[in-house]
Order: sequence, then C-alpha cells, then structure tokens
Amino acid sequence: FSQSRSPVTSGARTKAALAYASGAFAGVLNGGTPITAASGSLPSGLNTARIGSHRDGTALNAAIARLRYYNTALTNAQLQALTA
Repeated sequence: FSQSRSPVTSGARTKAALAYASGAFAGVLNGGTPITAASGSLPSGLNTARIGSHRDGTALNAAIARLRYYNTALTNAQLQALTA
C-alpha cells in the first residue's frame, strides 16, 4: 500500500490520514480521493510507531503539528474530512 500516487510538495503543508482493518486499508492526502487496498496484512507484535520516517531510512524534515490516533478504522469519508 503506497501513497505514491499523491506526491507532496516540498515546503507545503500536507494533511494525511490512514486507516486499516482486517483486509481493508485506506489513505488520503489533503482531502483527495482515497487510495484503498483490500489485500495485505499487518505483522503481529507491532509495538512501535515511527512517525515521520520511511522504511528506506529517510526522515521527515518538518514539524508535525498534530497527531491523532483512533482505536477504530475510520470511513473513507471521515479520512477525507480530516484532511480537507
């Protein structure tokens, strides 16, 4: 699952929202069209959230203004509303 279809612009404020549930993944950038995937899985035993880093070792070079975590998957419409 990747948000690569919606690139961000250097220096511009970006709002992102992600949701996951069993067999359902979704992501939205800046209120755009949700990118979804029905297949995939999360590894068991996850215990760390690396906010602002990428699996290739690169890191975000900006402040994170707000971080929200919901203990339930939000709908695509809710993700869009949070990032609009």
